[in-house]
Amino acid sequence: MGAYLRKPITKKKMSSKEQHRFLSLFETLLASGFSLLEALNFLDKLPSVKQEEVRVIRESFQAGENLARGFEKLNFPKAVVVQLEFAEIHGDLLSTLASMKQYQKTKAEQQQKLVKIASYPALLLIFLFVLLIALRQYLLPQLQENLMLSSSWSVKFIEYGPYGILVFLGVLGGTILILKLFLSRKSSLYRATFYAKLPFFGKLYQFYLTSYISREWGRLFQQGLELKDIVQIMKQLTTYPLLTELSEQMERELQNGYSFHEQVESWAFVNDEFGVMVRQGEVKARLGEELLIYSQLIWKMMLEKVEKAMQWIQPLVFLFVALMIVSIYGALLLPIYSNMGEVIK
Repeated sequence: MGAYLRKPITKKKMSSKEQHRFLSLFETLLASGFSLLEALNFLDKLPSVKQEEVRVIRESFQAGENLARGFEKLNFPKAVVVQLEFAEIHGDLLSTLASMKQYQKTKAEQQQKLVKIASYPALLLIFLFVLLIALRQYLLPQLQENLMLSSSWSVKFIEYGPYGILVFLGVLGGTILILKLFLSRKSSLYRATFYAKLPFFGKLYQFYLTSYISREWGRLFQQGLELKDIVQIMKQLTTYPLLTELSEQMERELQNGYSFHEQVESWAFVNDEFGVMVRQGEVKARLGEELLIYSQLIWKMMLEKVEKAMQWIQPLVFLFVALMIVSIYGALLLPIYSNMGEVIK
């Protein structure tokens, strides 16, 4: 837990693109037969890799720290660091680096798609907010003076619309901040259960944790380790408090006579069928292999859900923008037409 709280040495965080390039080069060199130090020395000579990045990992490695600690100092995501800790335990470092490289690539692609989808609607929303302020500050006073507009709902919409948007954003930001402070005082298991119950996001969180746990445990089971050995390994992890707390809980439950699949079925932060897969794997004595296959299936399902969600984000935002435009035009023109009708009469 102490290592998890330590501040990284580097001041500037590596971008996703730089992290992906570093992982790709590192994995390629190890696959070509280079040792860890030979790979680091080779990377140090490449102009596309910063010498500071290589120096941090080399110094960490030479100081007797594990490889994961070096990547932690470079501000790599926690998901990458904890996978490296597992890899150094089960020995499948190359496969782990390959999966991390794919994870970084997929994450970067999804971020680019999300930015592309949200950028244009976001600009439209900013434009609408500025338009509302302009209408309220300049056009509305002139219309009220020249056309004697009454205080109808449309006039109030233009008058108080910007304030309403600011209040909404303030309440939303305050709620998120209070919730974050509240969850920071809770255990990692409590936070995981809470996140898993959130609408939409909770299901994706369940898919991610299920895929991650089943993949790493599958590799450990394939190495011939028993459950009690895996629990002890999890207790030694310093970069993922959730797994540390989970291992302590599992150890208590095992002492109380609860089997592995019974414990998994009680976890609210993983998919319901995860317990069924564990039960079947225990019966067939192929738990490691089945967990690895199940991890790949869950990961693909999660990516499909993210893709479908992204396809809905832009149309929904555009619909909201269209409703705002219609509301502004209605708020502006209806009083004018109403007054013109009274003048004609």
